[in-house]
Amino acid sequence: MGCEQNKTMATGQEVVPSKTEAQEPAAAQPDKASEIFDGIHLKERACSQDADCVLVQANCCSCRAGGSKTAIHRQHLDNIKKRRVEACAEIMCPQVMSTVSSCMATTSKCAEGQCVPDMKHLNFPKKLPSLPRGVGVEKIQTP
Repeated sequence: MGCEQNKTMATGQEVVPSKTEAQEPAAAQPDKASEIFDGIHLKERACSQDADCVLVQANCCSCRAGGSKTAIHRQHLDNIKKRRVEACAEIMCPQVMSTVSSCMATTSKCAEGQCVPDMKHLNFPKKLPSLPRGVGVEKIQTP
């Protein structure tokens, strides 16, 4: 039973939520960290050449703590860092390495007018290597 139900049973009166509770449920209200930092604005990603771009962590947590990387225009770097300090002061990050592919990026580039992590080193070969051959290696039977 919630507090409202207990109050209704004790007083016999119906509990009416306040205007703010009725209009905006608590789940719909973003926390400070996501409101301030999680969204890097498109204007902060705008670029005209690769040299404009720099890698930053995309949220409160680094890749060593479950986060990810993104790329922004270097002129916005100080503002992003300031917003991160304000938004992430009370955020605890997990002690887990991230598996997000952007964490593998070591450079950034300008692609179609937007800074992005450069993922060129993550390209898989177009032709997969042949299957192993040798003594005791049999063809896999498919049903």
